[in-house]
Amino acid sequence: MASTAITTTSAAFIPSNENHFGDQIQTGIISPSYCGKDPYASSTIRPYVPSDNTGIINECQLAFNKHKFNPLTFDSSGAVFITQRDALTRALVRLSPKDLANFSEVSKCCYLATKIDVLWIIKFQEEFPNTVMVSIEKCSFSPEQQFKIYFKRMNDELKPYKAQLASNNGILKKLTGPHGNDGTLAQAEKEYNALGGEEALTKCVEQLRIAYQNNNEKEENTIQSFNEELLNAKQTHDALKQFLTQLVGSGYDGTIASIDPNSQLFLCQDAIAKLSNSFNNQRQFEQFIQASEVAKNNVSEHHGEVIPQDIFHGH
Repeated sequence: MASTAITTTSAAFIPSNENHFGDQIQTGIISPSYCGKDPYASSTIRPYVPSDNTGIINECQLAFNKHKFNPLTFDSSGAVFITQRDALTRALVRLSPKDLANFSEVSKCCYLATKIDVLWIIKFQEEFPNTVMVSIEKCSFSPEQQFKIYFKRMNDELKPYKAQLASNNGILKKLTGPHGNDGTLAQAEKEYNALGGEEALTKCVEQLRIAYQNNNEKEENTIQSFNEELLNAKQTHDALKQFLTQLVGSGYDGTIASIDPNSQLFLCQDAIAKLSNSFNNQRQFEQFIQASEVAKNNVSEHHGEVIPQDIFHGH
């Protein structure tokens, strides 16, 4: 492939991390007014260069050839599985990328089976249906490597959104509890009602109003001090309720359908969906492949070593 001047940030194709599709990244709950810098901004993500496992593939091929013609020597290599390539491919293509990675670690034969080009071409078409892999005449990366380059980039950019979603779901679970009505919000309401609830608060407010009209600051302080626990309980309950409303909306009843489209949890889910969909883009895909080609050539020129990265486990 000819070396061309390219940008590795793909600003023209990656949606701005500043607006997060209407979502704002922040620890804990997402605040509409918060505008922080995404720690995984596209400019900080380096092009991924997948490792070249030619040596391992050759070793696995030797192990397969050793056993395939002699059924009596079949052992844990599982070489029998690869004798029916078409059937095996149809089976393996049903696995997720993470499961494929796990399968490849079972034996040498299983590792060899996951190197079939058509397997990764199909996985790529499933993941990015509007995108076509670069032909081997124009690219030094195999179909598997092309899939890994793009799949890793997508997941790198999704990391802060997924972390935010996990954080918000954790907060929601604490607020509502395991049964939807036994979390911190229910406990705060219980404590508030145990102190007299709305009736006691109405009485307190009326007493404060009278003291204020009488310009009796001492009496105001006495009333507030006497009802401090009640007032704190009310404040805690209201703050948690507002927190829940901001997170999922005022009409949330525990179901996905009841999540408000303007709530922070919905916006975070929507951001993940939109960012994932934005990768279904041919021009952007080719740009990332080119960036990895440039990175690979730079490493080769400086005789550096490409450090393999695990792109499937942990996602």
